[in-house]
Amino acid sequence: MIMKIGFLTGPLRKDLDVDTTFGLMQEAQARGHQVHVFGVGDVYMKRGAPYAESSKVKAGCPKPYSVLEKSKTCISSFDAVFIRKDPPLDSVYLYATFILGSAEGTFMVNEPRSIRNAPGKILLQDFPELSPPTLMARGRDEIVGFLRQVGGVGIVKPVDLFQGRGV
Repeated sequence: MIMKIGFLTGPLRKDLDVDTTFGLMQEAQARGHQVHVFGVGDVYMKRGAPYAESSKVKAGCPKPYSVLEKSKTCISSFDAVFIRKDPPLDSVYLYATFILGSAEGTFMVNEPRSIRNAPGKILLQDFPELSPPTLMARGRDEIVGFLRQVGGVGIVKPVDLFQGRGV
């Protein structure tokens, strides 16, 4: 059975050999499935139904992919959607998860409700035994006080970035 698979993604990494989204796209295509890509800014609601301005693509020809056709696609028409967008979890991304969550009959890989309710850095706080002493705060006094408590050395990083950005 040929499946129609959507990938909500941001820009692919420059090194495609380590980009798992690109690898998933290639594998889906190798199995004969249709591959479509769209970003969070391409997602919208029309008369109560979730849509995306998506591009049907051929992965790896030329890398990362070539666009075969663009269309306004009802998200419920996808057999599966891989939500592969990296943070920031901003308002555009947040609303996209609400819209994606309304798709009926589409299997969501990385379920939109779970993405909203369990962002990675906050979810880790449920398992303090698995991480070093951690503080999540905005206030300078709170941060300086915590650094003193842990010996004056620490890593300060923004909650809404990833891959070492802003550290």
